[in-house]
Amino acid sequence: ICIDGYIAIAALTDDWFARLAAAIGRSDIVSDARFASRPARVKYSAELDQVIEAWTREQTTDTAVKILLGEADVPTAPVRSVNDVLADESLRASGAVASLRHPDLPVHAPVTGSGVPWHFSVSTVGLRRPAARLGGDNDTVYRELLGLGPDELADLRLRQVI
Repeated sequence: ICIDGYIAIAALTDDWFARLAAAIGRSDIVSDARFASRPARVKYSAELDQVIEAWTREQTTDTAVKILLGEADVPTAPVRSVNDVLADESLRASGAVASLRHPDLPVHAPVTGSGVPWHFSVSTVGLRRPAARLGGDNDTVYRELLGLGPDELADLRLRQVI
């Protein structure tokens, strides 16, 4: 917990933990038996959280990230709201956040959601069409993938299997 929000700190290794402790001015806790190993830090996580929060509560999220990630090289990131993530231009540029088409809304009314951030040298990936409505791809699955014929489909529908 910071002055203006939250941060996530992932000091999982002994090295990261030592750098975290030094960055918050508490190098002494590295030799404390409760925090001397990862299993001990997990066991005494409530106590460790109090030690770390005594420092973070005095910092803004930007300052804490600058010190922990930028200077101490401890994996740290601000915890952002959904609106902050959806408005992040770098995530839009990477494709991680995208404008999606909804099957029931006009094309000019996109919905923002998860995109496809993977990029390949030869293949193209993306979300070219809206997601199918529930059951919208059943005929393709039953006929093309499962090889069922019209009589078999009629029988399954009659018996309320599908």
